[in-house]
Amino acid sequence: MSTPLIALAAILAFFAVVIIPFMFMKSGQQPTVEPQHDHGDHGKRVTRKKKKKR
Repeated sequence: MSTPLIALAAILAFFAVVIIPFMFMKSGQQPTVEPQHDHGDHGKRVTRKKKKKR
Protein backbone atom coordinates (compact mmCIF):
# COMPACT_ATOMS: atom_id res chain seq x y z
CA MET A 1 0.00 0.00 0.00
CA SER A 2 1.21 3.47 -0.76
CA THR A 3 1.70 6.20 1.84
CA PRO A 4 -1.29 8.40 0.80
CA LEU A 5 -3.64 5.43 1.10
CA ILE A 6 -2.33 4.64 4.56
CA ALA A 7 -2.86 8.26 5.61
CA LEU A 8 -6.40 8.24 4.22
CA ALA A 9 -7.17 4.99 6.03
CA ALA A 10 -5.86 6.45 9.29
CA ILE A 11 -8.04 9.55 8.94
CA LEU A 12 -11.15 7.47 8.18
CA ALA A 13 -10.41 5.18 11.12
CA PHE A 14 -10.09 8.23 13.38
CA PHE A 15 -13.51 9.47 12.27
CA ALA A 16 -15.07 6.04 12.75
CA VAL A 17 -13.63 5.46 16.22
CA VAL A 18 -13.74 8.94 17.78
CA ILE A 19 -16.09 11.33 16.00
CA ILE A 20 -19.13 9.16 15.28
CA PRO A 21 -19.65 7.80 18.85
CA PHE A 22 -19.08 11.32 20.21
CA MET A 23 -21.86 12.62 17.96
CA PHE A 24 -24.23 9.88 19.15
CA MET A 25 -23.50 10.66 22.81
CA LYS A 26 -24.03 14.37 22.24
CA SER A 27 -27.34 13.86 20.46
CA GLY A 28 -28.55 11.51 23.21
CA GLN A 29 -28.07 14.13 25.92
CA GLN A 30 -30.37 16.71 24.36
CA PRO A 31 -33.62 15.13 23.24
CA THR A 32 -35.53 17.66 21.19
CA VAL A 33 -39.23 17.33 21.90
CA GLU A 34 -41.31 19.28 19.46
CA PRO A 35 -44.94 19.85 20.39
CA GLN A 36 -47.36 18.10 18.11
CA HIS A 37 -49.87 20.44 16.58
CA ASP A 38 -53.50 19.52 17.01
CA HIS A 39 -55.56 20.47 14.00
CA GLY A 40 -58.82 18.96 15.15
CA ASP A 41 -60.62 17.13 12.35
CA HIS A 42 -58.25 18.35 9.69
CA GLY A 43 -57.44 15.49 7.34
CA LYS A 44 -60.12 13.18 8.68
CA ARG A 45 -62.94 12.12 6.43
CA VAL A 46 -66.35 12.91 7.78
CA THR A 47 -69.00 10.32 6.99
CA ARG A 48 -72.52 11.68 6.73
CA LYS A 49 -75.69 9.69 7.03
CA LYS A 50 -77.56 9.21 3.77
CA LYS A 51 -81.08 10.55 3.59
CA LYS A 52 -83.78 7.93 3.23
CA LYS A 53 -85.81 8.13 0.06
CA ARG A 54 -89.59 7.87 0.45
